[in-house]
Amino acid sequence: MFGWIFGKREQPVRISVPPPKALAVVTPQASFELGCPACLVTATPEMKHILVQGLPGPTFLFDDELRLQRQLRHYEMQAVAISADGTLIAFRSSSALHIITRDGTVVYKKSSQPDAGASITPECLFSDDGRFFWSVEHLADYRTQLEVRDTSTWDVVATCFIDTPEKGIPAFLDWHPNRSTVSIWAPAGQDGQWVFWAVLEDGHLTVSRAVAVVNTTWPAFHASGKEFVVVKDLYTVARFSFPECALLGELEWDESLDDGLGDFCCYIADTKVAVSSTNGRLFVVDLTDMSFAGEISVAGHPPRACHELYPMLKENAELIGDLQFFQRLGRDGIVSVHSLLPQKKDGVENGKDVVVLWDSDGLADQVG
Repeated sequence: MFGWIFGKREQPVRISVPPPKALAVVTPQASFELGCPACLVTATPEMKHILVQGLPGPTFLFDDELRLQRQLRHYEMQAVAISADGTLIAFRSSSALHIITRDGTVVYKKSSQPDAGASITPECLFSDDGRFFWSVEHLADYRTQLEVRDTSTWDVVATCFIDTPEKGIPAFLDWHPNRSTVSIWAPAGQDGQWVFWAVLEDGHLTVSRAVAVVNTTWPAFHASGKEFVVVKDLYTVARFSFPECALLGELEWDESLDDGLGDFCCYIADTKVAVSSTNGRLFVVDLTDMSFAGEISVAGHPPRACHELYPMLKENAELIGDLQFFQRLGRDGIVSVHSLLPQKKDGVENGKDVVVLWDSDGLADQVG
């Protein structure tokens, strides 16, 4: 789960309040109680293998129906990644970068400068063809370097500095849908967040900054790769073209509400985007007119009065949810992570999360 603090807000184009009128109820395909909090979810391109990183706790390996295949307990695992064929798992410990097989056999290990944000930030990726491994290296002088390795030898074949305005910060790596460009999100809390594009071509690695995309969450791409959405400055959903980064539309959340926009969004249709809220709910934005179209409720995890989930807050009847974060995987699959609530009567958190797998296909039609 990510909880970055954004910088100063700019005046957006459109103001709208989420309507309660359209509620789409999703029936989960599968769910799994972890027994610990989850902080990161990743998967192979076709979602045949799903990794869920606990914090603290083991890393869980699931198949595409969320059936547990293995728990990896014998490492201090942070910033996990999995190869496209599901045979290799990469992760960081406090002092090294590790590549292991599914049964725990060490394939490669390299001492690495620790980073405070790496535990919850995916700082490594495998290429789809398995030939290359991308990772972020934090240098002793606080500069951040992107490295690409040949997986046949694990030798570095290309490097490039990520020129972030703030030094010593984590970097979130994710594939653009064209699978040849890597997007890099570099968050520095309230000091700002920046987005970069990295391309490896003919052995040469280049990294360029998306200058127009500042103080945002990481880019969530349309399947075509021609556009993306972000949450900007805490209260604005922004839509950009790719690669030009031209602003296509903005929608502001009403700051007078007790709730606010969360850190997670994804396309559920060509013109519909799901966006989380800070109170654990999941709203839908219609990109055709930049308006809130409705809300998604995962069966078993509906919005409820605050006092139902947190008995200590007896007088609070505000609607909230138990959603921690969600992520689109594969073509239509979505994995959401929910807190195990209600909270105990003494006010102590259960400290457990539930992972839920559901399908976004046809979901947009239920919210207009």
